[in-house]
Amino acid sequence: MNISNPIRYITGAQGSDTMGAIDDQNNFWIWGGDASDLLPGSGPYLPFILATHTVDIAISLEHILKLDEFGVVSCMGQNNYGQCGWNNPLLGTYYTSFFPVRYLPPNIIKLEVSTIGSFVLNENGDVYSWGYNFFDELGYQQNDRIFQPLPSLRDYFIKEYHSSQSNIWVLSTNGHIYFGGIDTGYILGQQSNYKTHFLVPVNYKIQSFFASEENIQALTYTNELVFLGVNDHGEYGDNTTLTQTSFTLLNASGLWNSSMLIKKMVGHENLFGFLTKDQRLFFSGKNSKRLSPSSSINLLEKTLWTQPNIDPSQLLVKDVAIETLSLYVLTESQMLFASGDISENPIGLGDSSNIW
Repeated sequence: MNISNPIRYITGAQGSDTMGAIDDQNNFWIWGGDASDLLPGSGPYLPFILATHTVDIAISLEHILKLDEFGVVSCMGQNNYGQCGWNNPLLGTYYTSFFPVRYLPPNIIKLEVSTIGSFVLNENGDVYSWGYNFFDELGYQQNDRIFQPLPSLRDYFIKEYHSSQSNIWVLSTNGHIYFGGIDTGYILGQQSNYKTHFLVPVNYKIQSFFASEENIQALTYTNELVFLGVNDHGEYGDNTTLTQTSFTLLNASGLWNSSMLIKKMVGHENLFGFLTKDQRLFFSGKNSKRLSPSSSINLLEKTLWTQPNIDPSQLLVKDVAIETLSLYVLTESQMLFASGDISENPIGLGDSSNIW
């Protein structure tokens, strides 16, 4: 792998086959085929340092948010819908370097992007958002392009949130889930398919979750996995029903039980995954050739332990990330494994045994 320092964190882009990583010196590395939509030239790109002093990153198909060590949030890439937080004709609609985002509160702790929207969370649990908002997908009723951050969900004490192209899901510290944007699958009721600050009926207390355009997989405080939404690719754990309109226990088919402790939940579009604290990886949903030739997978455990000539003690999982066509696993020993289509995502793996 061409990244010179130990990796602390990896992430996949929203809607593209671009990958990013932050190393232990807080350098931000980027690579992949669709990085050409963000950077000069045609790509695909081998890993290189795009920025230093970086604490957090969020990458979409056309723009990048970056939080630095000094608390400054910056953006580069397309700004045609205000997703970089500026409305200055002199700057144009495409930024080839990072510009600070104005009018943000202090103490930002988390970044998130949709394809053409941007979100930040501060220590007080307030979400600020800007960009494309023609269907309330930023979480407030102002159907237009938003060129500067506005408080979309204040006073809800937000613990966690996830966005897709057309909506945002947020989790409050008391276990409530709120929704804004287009309900494309009509899973929250037939009366309207776009909603703002909609309180999702939850019959479980939720501690963590991952949401996509049409569904959500969540972990309860009793360590159970529950599912809500469209199930056309096995996201629920099997293909027995197309839609769950209320939170329902995941159909684990004997693979999952509540004695397992989840370390991290991940996802991209309609593929969900989770890593347990005892180093087991599970996936379900829309596969897109990331894990097997089939287009859909029911709940599946994926292991690294079959790698030849590698000591299993070197395969303890540190992080996992998913993008449009590929899935990456970083081990504690700094091996980076990939599965799926990596033809446009050259990561300089070198040793072919490191290709998952």
